[in-house]
Amino acid sequence: VVWLKNRCASHTFKIRKSPEIKKRLPTFETASFVLNPKIMFKSTTTYTVSKLAYLDTIFTNGLPVNAFINKGRCGIGGTSLEIKDKSRSTLIIVPNIGIIKNKLNATDLKDRPDYGVWGERSDSQILEYLNDRRLGVKIMCTPESIKRVFKAADHIGRLQEIFTQWLLLLDESHTFISEAYRENILLPFNYFWEFTNKTIISATPYFFSDERFNQLDYHEINFDEPLDTITLVNSASVEGALKHILETAHEDDCSYHIFYNSVTAIRDIILKSNIKGCTIHCARSTENMEKLGELTKYFTDEPASPYNKINFYTSKYFEGWDLPKQRAIMVLVTDVFKPHTKVGIGSKGKQAIGRLRGISPQKIYHVTNHESHSKMILLSEYKQMFTRSAQSLIENNNRYLNEGHAKKFLDNKGLYKLADIDEQTGLASINLMKVDQQINESAANEIYRNISFIKRDWEQSFFKTVVATSDYKIDTKTKLKRASSMDKFREDYEHLKAYKGDSVGTFYMGKNIEDYIRSRNPLVVDAYNLLDEAFITGSKFNVKKIETAVILKSNELSKTKLKQLAKKVFKRDEFYANSDIRRKLDKLYVKLNIINPKTGEVAKSKPIHLEQLGFRIEARKGKNEAGEWEHGYTITSYDLGLKIVG
Repeated sequence: VVWLKNRCASHTFKIRKSPEIKKRLPTFETASFVLNPKIMFKSTTTYTVSKLAYLDTIFTNGLPVNAFINKGRCGIGGTSLEIKDKSRSTLIIVPNIGIIKNKLNATDLKDRPDYGVWGERSDSQILEYLNDRRLGVKIMCTPESIKRVFKAADHIGRLQEIFTQWLLLLDESHTFISEAYRENILLPFNYFWEFTNKTIISATPYFFSDERFNQLDYHEINFDEPLDTITLVNSASVEGALKHILETAHEDDCSYHIFYNSVTAIRDIILKSNIKGCTIHCARSTENMEKLGELTKYFTDEPASPYNKINFYTSKYFEGWDLPKQRAIMVLVTDVFKPHTKVGIGSKGKQAIGRLRGISPQKIYHVTNHESHSKMILLSEYKQMFTRSAQSLIENNNRYLNEGHAKKFLDNKGLYKLADIDEQTGLASINLMKVDQQINESAANEIYRNISFIKRDWEQSFFKTVVATSDYKIDTKTKLKRASSMDKFREDYEHLKAYKGDSVGTFYMGKNIEDYIRSRNPLVVDAYNLLDEAFITGSKFNVKKIETAVILKSNELSKTKLKQLAKKVFKRDEFYANSDIRRKLDKLYVKLNIINPKTGEVAKSKPIHLEQLGFRIEARKGKNEAGEWEHGYTITSYDLGLKIVG
């Protein structure tokens, strides 16, 4: 145990471990205690661990109380650790019903909460749950249903007991800020400060503006290596890059999990990619079903095994469910021209790709574009802007009311997004949680001003980032019909040149771009490797000229090998009949792919070609290998010079 006598000091300490603990913590090295520059928490403790470590190896006595826990990565076992802790009863607030159902159906009984509360649960059921007075009871609840739990607790006289003796755990705490569209998402904070014991936890936390959170102890988990590698696909067309992914998905045995917060965009890309089967996970609503139209046949309520080859998810399913261990490719898609898709990287983005459990994804892609701006507005600046805006709106609203202009100012919709309104008086007061919701949305959008800002956000979330470019676009049918061999050659040549010459690669799925282009247009790769760029551009990408030049250059390079092999086949001072010479040379031409530039096929040999390969020969008559008399040549000597076979 490490006792910190001066909790505001700044120092680094080693964690002392018994031999037993050492076995459980093979990669748990050090923890440092430092002040957080963003928020002056009561204390701040950071832990540096292996990316494979779980919270039970860090918090060996259970989750700390009155704490704000930044657990660093998804699936690290925070909720499970609390469910297994039977030393206290806990009300666990999670953002959606899917998490509750997932936990209630957990294979391991120790991972299951005792009860789950959401809209479908009746008041009598909730009363039944609260009448279970065992120590260690775990109730998991959605934010919108928490009021019903407290109403039932009050009804049976347990409300104060729960406030003073239970732990209130707010899981996935960032969702209170990132899901501002949910009218009652902030309800738990009406009760949060009533609890003697309370804890907040998230792998992607938001640091709230309300200074009361400074009373908590901050715990931050860091890792000694990147969690995974993100290929950040800087796309000329987000649709084009995603279409390429879908059309090449059949080339591997992975399942694809595509997180794209737009039902309309998902529908469009499915239709444009001619997908013949997938699953679509989104909110079940009349509006969404109308958008999907005939594609409603692919709609599924909850993610569950067996998974399809291609699976789409809107933001409702960016977090809160587990994708069982499997070979999977995770794809986050964002588009600056579709505002709802611009999710925060350090929150929704990290949560989405963190769904896979027990194994790293085969690949992780973030397909996106950006606005090409060089500057961005910082989150701290947005905090000042929205706080001032809230104060101004509240001041004007309350002044109008006090002057007798009843409810005149309440028509301002911005006021409701930043303040609470008293139902009786109409007076407004600032709600810092609502202010944080607006700050977060604006700051999340800001990173899409430049690809470098997106890259930095991933790296700050413990991921290694590789930037690739994608020039794939979705062409119209008319343009596709017009596309000439010259246009196709130019496009593939530019792709290959960018990949070879730049520090970033051209986007490809699971294979080297050179291999991919060779499979669809091998002449491009041969031309790049054999010919000068000046010749290629000077020919104005004339495919016939380039093809002839490639053949001649390839033949020229092959002749050195041809001569070496010919010297092994044809011996000095020996006679070879014409039929034997042609047969032996033809084999070598096929082996080395010696091409006739006029026909484009493997060249046919002639006995006289021996001279062109550097042999000195004399014509005479002799027996061939079949023992028959025939005209041919005797090899008299070798010439070191080398001529080209036409």
